[in-house]
Amino acid sequence: MTLRYNKPTPDETAEWWKWLLEIPKPNNPLITGNIAQKQDRHFLCMACTGPFNSVEDHGRYHKMSAEDAKKPIMIPVFVAERSEAEFNANSAQLLNGARQDVADTTELELTVDKDLSLTTQDLREFYVESSDFQVDLPDNNVLGVPKTKQSNTASAGIWVRLEPLASGKHAVRFGGTGGSNAAGGTGKFHTKVTYSIEVP
Repeated sequence: MTLRYNKPTPDETAEWWKWLLEIPKPNNPLITGNIAQKQDRHFLCMACTGPFNSVEDHGRYHKMSAEDAKKPIMIPVFVAERSEAEFNANSAQLLNGARQDVADTTELELTVDKDLSLTTQDLREFYVESSDFQVDLPDNNVLGVPKTKQSNTASAGIWVRLEPLASGKHAVRFGGTGGSNAAGGTGKFHTKVTYSIEVP
């Protein structure tokens, strides 16, 4: 089967961050792996492994609704954000920080079943930046900052917009290593996850 995929727009990546960051920490997909919530955009949002920073593969499961099965899938292969609520910085500084967090990426991968296999060299063409978008951060958010309305935010990273999958069971694996200033300046950051997906 030939899978269709492309690079999302900056606005689409910003919408993904709004989806993720506006879900409180106890239910946040970065922590729980559960992406079956607030999926009200024109694409289905997948989640990476967030704060785990581990070379181990984190297995997750998702059963799509019939409505979501018709949508393209937003895959955050290796991404980072900087928010004004976290850093007292202007737009240019936030974007530069996000760039640093995804700098020098290696071991990038995206595989879908046996039908698609993209490696570091392939995926570098899928780099997207987005700046000057606003996020409403709830109480007990994953950034660990106070509740904030309209926090100016910037992001950078490797994204793939995968067209809808056929009915049946699929394995979607993605992640990478990178970040000259990732994880608070402590060195390289690792993320890897495999989603087992059922499509009606």
